[in-house]
Amino acid sequence: IELESDEKAGLAGADERAEVHAETAPEPVRPMPEQPAEKPECMIKIRIPKDMDDRITMDMINTALKRHGGEKLTAVLMYMPSGRTLKSVMRLEPSGSLKNQLIGLLGMDNVKF
Repeated sequence: IELESDEKAGLAGADERAEVHAETAPEPVRPMPEQPAEKPECMIKIRIPKDMDDRITMDMINTALKRHGGEKLTAVLMYMPSGRTLKSVMRLEPSGSLKNQLIGLLGMDNVKF
């Protein structure tokens, strides 16, 4: 069996096929550059007293934090009576009003801004 050359068969030559392939080939996939994690601008430390119910107190704290949403990336550390520490990062407006609400709920010695 004799095969026709690419030109006789009406097919593009190897060089032309490479050019066509290069034009239609998708861009190579490049890994995304690693984005530096945003660092919190401020920190709130909250200690839940041993004589308070963890769940109810956490619900009240979360409600107060949600009411004071804002632009500042804030780390919130909650020290639990069990010794565990919970950390979250959220956008808040750590104002005097928020501080006063948390102090009213937990006591002056249990809230640090």
